[in-house]
Amino acid sequence: MKRIGATRFFAGVLFAVVGWMAIVGVDAGARTDRGRRQNGDSGGRTNVNAGPRYVRLKRVRIMDKTGFVGDLEALRVLIPADWKFEGEVHWYPENKACPDVDNISSVTFRASSPDGKTSFEKLPTEFWVWAENGSSRENDRIKRCTLREPVSPQDYITQRLLPRLRPGARVVSIEPAPTLGRAITALIAHNIVAPIYPGVRQTAKAEGAKVTYEVFLDGQMARESILATVVTVLDQQPEYKSDGGHALQKYDNYYVIHASGGYVARAAKNEEESSAAIFARIFLSVLVNPRWIAGRKDIASRYAHDSQIPDGVVPRVKIPEVPVSRPDEVRQKRTMESKLAHAREYDPTAVWLERFANPKTNENAALNGGFAFAWTNNLEEYILTNDAGFNPVAEFRENWTQLVRVGPDVP
Repeated sequence: MKRIGATRFFAGVLFAVVGWMAIVGVDAGARTDRGRRQNGDSGGRTNVNAGPRYVRLKRVRIMDKTGFVGDLEALRVLIPADWKFEGEVHWYPENKACPDVDNISSVTFRASSPDGKTSFEKLPTEFWVWAENGSSRENDRIKRCTLREPVSPQDYITQRLLPRLRPGARVVSIEPAPTLGRAITALIAHNIVAPIYPGVRQTAKAEGAKVTYEVFLDGQMARESILATVVTVLDQQPEYKSDGGHALQKYDNYYVIHASGGYVARAAKNEEESSAAIFARIFLSVLVNPRWIAGRKDIASRYAHDSQIPDGVVPRVKIPEVPVSRPDEVRQKRTMESKLAHAREYDPTAVWLERFANPKTNENAALNGGFAFAWTNNLEEYILTNDAGFNPVAEFRENWTQLVRVGPDVP
């Protein structure tokens, strides 16, 4: 039997998945608002950053210095102002023969409190495939695609991530995240385009889970959790007669799996509740650059169509322009629902973002909701408060500008 090429025609479903899986959640779409920002939270442990009246944040960025002609921002996020931050873009040119966007690049970061006892870490996205048809598996093996059977997010965390990252960890609890899974599935379904080949049936399903465990780190017992999502794309291709005749009434099942890689959250003892709010806000604050998303699609396309690219080389492409498209209200709504569902796995009271405007620069900032007032020092730091009488200029004897609340942010 003859079968359509295995990994080449998933663009319809997989690029729909990219919006969620690209880095840490949902991509920014084609929005190019000047000065768009989002925020994290302060840890509640130092007087400088987390008095009872406010939270103080700083914005950090991750730059891609490899894939483009010139440095390109891949991601920005706001974290507590006294926290440390490390982040990096990873490229995997060794996977060029199996060039899905999540197979050739990923972004990781780690934000941690000054004492290191509280942290929030993004692990790499993973991509693999599986075919029930033996010849298709052999074809993917030749292409050096990673071959593994589909798994639940629970098994992905306990059988793949924990043994590698936290050997010896003792699992305390395993919690499915059905609301998160349904929200991501709905977002992907809205973005799916028609399959490239007639007769092909494609579906995508997302599942989420959180695993809490204890592990001995840095000389003491620590409790952490990993929250991960796994998107499984099922592609059912009709089998064809070897002479090119009509399709038989039989379908091959071919799976493409995207795993978010997971988010590792560690809270200091007796600070679990306040830390949960920090984790939720950091996650909501992440903004992936739509130009970086478009650019890595270009690089994946180069790998797929240019066999002359040397091994180990990432082809540098021009930084793409992303046109501003008409608002897709359904996509915006489902994007918001997906990100909130994820954030509420940490803090059930997490609320959506609010937009604030800088009256001096006309720049907009999308900051965490739940705060009536916001200030900036124009050095990529923000203060959020519900206290109308709080004034950081008088409090800190620093230069701060009060922002004007505009209303709910639009994804």
